[in-house]
Amino acid sequence: MKYLIHSLIIVLGSLSISCDKAGGDVNPQNIDNQSKSSSSYNSNLLKDYAEMQLLLISNTPGYSAPVAARSIGYLSMAAYATVSPGINGQPTLNTVLPQYADIPLPEPNKKYHWGIATNAGQQTLMKLLYETTGDVFKARVDSLSKRYNSAYEIGTDIDVVTRSINYGNEVAKYFWEKSKKDNGHAAYNNNFPTSNNVFTSASKWLPTGSQKNPLLPQWEKVNSMVLANQKLAVAKPIIFSFKADSDFFKEAKQVVENSKSLSEDELKIVQFWEDPTGTMTSAGHYFSLITDLISKENYSLDKAAILQFKVGIALHDTYVMAWKNKYTHNIMRPETYIKNSIDPTWTPNISSPDYPDYISEKSALSKAVSTILHAEFGENYVFEDNARPNKYSKRAFKGFESMTEEVISAEVMAGTSFPISILDGAEQGRKIAENILALPLTAIPTAAE
Repeated sequence: MKYLIHSLIIVLGSLSISCDKAGGDVNPQNIDNQSKSSSSYNSNLLKDYAEMQLLLISNTPGYSAPVAARSIGYLSMAAYATVSPGINGQPTLNTVLPQYADIPLPEPNKKYHWGIATNAGQQTLMKLLYETTGDVFKARVDSLSKRYNSAYEIGTDIDVVTRSINYGNEVAKYFWEKSKKDNGHAAYNNNFPTSNNVFTSASKWLPTGSQKNPLLPQWEKVNSMVLANQKLAVAKPIIFSFKADSDFFKEAKQVVENSKSLSEDELKIVQFWEDPTGTMTSAGHYFSLITDLISKENYSLDKAAILQFKVGIALHDTYVMAWKNKYTHNIMRPETYIKNSIDPTWTPNISSPDYPDYISEKSALSKAVSTILHAEFGENYVFEDNARPNKYSKRAFKGFESMTEEVISAEVMAGTSFPISILDGAEQGRKIAENILALPLTAIPTAAE
């Protein structure tokens, strides 16, 4: 492995992983003695809806990675909001995220079927968030919902069925209305709304392909799902310069050196983590991973909803904060810099993205997700990433830090980001994850337990 990759990984390893989980007040409207606990249901429902969502991301026009991450975040919040009242001692969403204090709650002392409620909520919100998808895919969502309803309704009183469906739908419609006001609504209709001519600086992103406008320059204004993440400071890159004795020029020279002469195996690693628009995107890639882990560990509905919630909001918030950094500094891709100042014939090993470089959202995503999964499964957990089985072989890892190390290596070898962008991106991802792990998500045992 090349020197720069090794150096970045050493620094990455020094970024601490916090596993602390804060306690919190429990909303009084938790499970009553009539309703079965959310833990009594398996997680197949959420697994199937996650897989449906990944299919929709790949097949719905305009679902670039930030847009996809936003939808994943909302559906994950809706699942947690619907499931958590059925977990003894578990804080409900209005306690975990105070900006959702007005979310509908189940009626006290009434019986609910949490599987039916979750099924209804996921179906309704998914069709709203992916309203521009084709009729064939909408029909698949309906078919999935019908299949689970048919199974869940057996032996369930009709009033419980109706009450549970109504509750799930209320939660879904609540999040739909919230999503209209978060500054990201309907972004799929126009991913490239602003001409690059509005930006002025020597360092500004310039097109490297046919797309002349940058991707979603207003995405930095989208609301984070965790308020602490909204308040994170924008990172500071080294000073941009074309001078041959500058630190920035040295960064570009490192990109050239570390993207040379990749082996076939190295190129496959780069391509495995590319996840361009038109695929499930990087957001979907990580959501696919946790879906596989939930299935592998045979999680119950409650545990699956909590983990999806943590990762789902991490994916969304990481894109918001990465975009805030990108369009605050608006730094060109290495391809532009190197062609202008070092070698006009140089090209990266994959296509340069259509948006500014600093900070790297890929390293931020990987670090955020790996920090959360490290806290969930431990340090030396062995797993496989099989997110793109039709195109690439699965990747095997021991520990989630090794996954992040590979993502960083892939970025260095790709040649699409400066080293400082990759390293500072990982640091931002760590902070985002730690803010999520600090949420009051730990169930408080009840007297009955």
